[in-house]
Amino acid sequence: MNNKKLSIVVSVDPRQSIINFYSMSGTSRATISHETKKYTGAPFSEDFFAKFTQILTDYSTSHSLGQSSKINLVLPNYLFGTNTISIPTMKKNNMSTALSVAIDGLYPNKADFRINKILSYNGKNHITYSLTLIPQSILSSVYTSCATGKMMTQNITFAANTSVNAVSVLNPKLHNASYLLLDIKKDVSQFVFVAKGRTVGYYDIPFGYNILKNNKVAAEDMLFDHTVSALAVLNAKEKAKAKQLTMLGGYDDTYEGDGEEASADAYAKKQPSTEETEEEYSYSGTRLQKTPRKLPKFMLRPIPETEEEFVYENFRIFVKWALTLLDGNEKFAEQGKPEAVYVNMPSDYGFVLNMVNAEKAENGIEFIRLENHGEKEIITEHLELFGGFYTKNYNTTNNF
Repeated sequence: MNNKKLSIVVSVDPRQSIINFYSMSGTSRATISHETKKYTGAPFSEDFFAKFTQILTDYSTSHSLGQSSKINLVLPNYLFGTNTISIPTMKKNNMSTALSVAIDGLYPNKADFRINKILSYNGKNHITYSLTLIPQSILSSVYTSCATGKMMTQNITFAANTSVNAVSVLNPKLHNASYLLLDIKKDVSQFVFVAKGRTVGYYDIPFGYNILKNNKVAAEDMLFDHTVSALAVLNAKEKAKAKQLTMLGGYDDTYEGDGEEASADAYAKKQPSTEETEEEYSYSGTRLQKTPRKLPKFMLRPIPETEEEFVYENFRIFVKWALTLLDGNEKFAEQGKPEAVYVNMPSDYGFVLNMVNAEKAENGIEFIRLENHGEKEIITEHLELFGGFYTKNYNTTNNF
């Protein structure tokens, strides 16, 4: 490789405790290389930055990059906040003052953050700004660590943002489109709200296509704890009481499932699964048992009969999250109403979208597989890394 033309993206993945190095010579995607380096300890602590600096130094030395290597840095989504602020429509020379007052009210400690803002909606009665922010302490530590590690940072941004960059490169027709991106990896996924080509919000979930099994149906509440699920169950119970329906507690003519997953055999026999179904947690030395919530009978889905139907039932968890997020984020939709949900996932599961779209009238939106035009897995499985090459071209208001 010609190091003078070498583009380097560095990202931090606290979930796996790794630093990603993603490089490309010139504009040749065939030259893309992906390396990872492990680290230990709490991410973004003082100890982490010392280790991060050494990892950068070692990479620069081992690849003979010289003293002026430039990188684009991709940090985890959770370090960044996105928000919207609306103010009444007024004369242009008063807008800046009104926006500053609104930000002061929302963030009394705004001096602790670097805040980027952009006018995203200009209506007759109100104006909406999109905000992206990151703690100043994190930003300063990252810049210092990179400079000490002999790698000069050109841009710092977050994974959801660079994933959208990647979509714009791979599918130019989506460059100025409004949509919800669903990027499904093996054991983690992210939703990204895109308004007219800009990243305006995100939501991460801790499971991926590993739940799309062809002989078992996953119980979502066993996958992770979240308030949306808890509220949905509470509402279901209240509806059941109002209708005088019996809450599931035994095994009658309808299979209910009693664990993290219900096997195909258990469905057929209408008996509880014999697999271990309780998930153990440790808190302050106390072992807790997590058990699945039971739904009222009127909420039960038909029993899958084929492998494809099992995959579809599991994929409906992603569909539910997509519809819930679309329904609960009017401020994002105001900036650009999503036209579709674009899904990035292995082609082996592509068939499931036809099954989802058979219910398009009920869902109110189409799910479309993100076309990758034959790109290799090193790109499609790492949208957030590939999109890091293009931080100067797209979504620049989310760069720091």
